[in-house]
Amino acid sequence: MPLKIEGITTIFNQGIQTAHLQQWLPQPLSYYQYTGSLTTPPLGKDITWLVLANAIQVTQADWQAIHDNYPYNHRHIQPLNGRTVLYYQ
Repeated sequence: MPLKIEGITTIFNQGIQTAHLQQWLPQPLSYYQYTGSLTTPPLGKDITWLVLANAIQVTQADWQAIHDNYPYNHRHIQPLNGRTVLYYQ
């Protein structure tokens, strides 16, 4: 039986197995894929990004936990520079 994840704070406080994260994925599972870079220093190149097409909901406490653990995890939108964005349904 899969672990019931109460929120993102569970991951930070207790840790979980990656397989348990699937309960958060929206159905149908559609996503975008592209090659980019990390959003935090050292901004490593050639990172494969998978971005959900449908957003998931998080609580204010979950958002705060993410912000507290990764306060500078963002960059301004970057130009495509010839990259291809793929869409999977």
